[in-house]
Amino acid sequence: MALLILFIGAGFLLGLWPRTRGLAPYAEKMVTAFLIVMVLAMGIQLGGSEEIMASLRALGYRLVLLALAPILFTILAVMFVQRWIGTKFAGRRPEDGTGRGDVSLSLMVTATLLFGFLVGRYLPAVSRAIDIETVILYSLSALFVGIGMGLGQNVHVFRQIGELGLRVLLLPLATVVASVAGGLFAASFGGISYGLGAAVGAGMGYYTLTTALITASHGPEAGSLAFVANVVRELVTITGAPLLARLGVMVPIAVGGCTSLDSTLPALERALGKEMVVVAIVSGFVLSILAPVLIPLLLLWG
Repeated sequence: MALLILFIGAGFLLGLWPRTRGLAPYAEKMVTAFLIVMVLAMGIQLGGSEEIMASLRALGYRLVLLALAPILFTILAVMFVQRWIGTKFAGRRPEDGTGRGDVSLSLMVTATLLFGFLVGRYLPAVSRAIDIETVILYSLSALFVGIGMGLGQNVHVFRQIGELGLRVLLLPLATVVASVAGGLFAASFGGISYGLGAAVGAGMGYYTLTTALITASHGPEAGSLAFVANVVRELVTITGAPLLARLGVMVPIAVGGCTSLDSTLPALERALGKEMVVVAIVSGFVLSILAPVLIPLLLLWG
């Protein structure tokens, strides 16, 4: 995490350098290219994961409920709350044809993810031959440099975000409340405890932490449930950000949850524009602090 933030900082300093102004179009293309590389690697990783495939078969409708309910509750909550944020960002919809909110980006990312999944599933030799984790890390690093350059070349973004003040905290607050409520809703129909459902929702895409805490408390099956449900949230954000943006620019950031600070930030930047990067980072940072506190407390519920 800290290393990736350093890459954003390095890119920001490059963006401030006047001689890099002419590189802006190339930085945009670099972000898109490395986003596709990262999504392809993620697809191969998912397709080659027997743990995920076994979880999908075993957990069935409970997994569907726990994966989708927190996302849907979050979308509804943020669509309702963003009108009170009171800035020009709230409710703004990116226009098609500019790369912001363009459906073609969602289709391209989704197709890439599916292709990678099929490669990982049916050509396991490929996934074994490639160090997927390294590919993802290098792709994220390059993406964060590109995002940082964009911020450095558009420093007015920080003045615009300053207009939000403490109101920016309404976004992570709505996100965490809605995510927990969605987990409770899923638990009531999925035959699992309310504490477990709420804890899975409170993961908000932070699947490594959520899986570890829930496995230690409720066993490996519950841990698998938490893992896949939160991975789905991350993937929905990466593939669906342009479509979600049509509901308002705050919506995809909220759906990304904790991951808007790192793995989904490049997709959010491409779908929403540079002016929303800082909002995404602030929201993801706040949620990443809240998740490790909330999950153990909710698991005490049962």
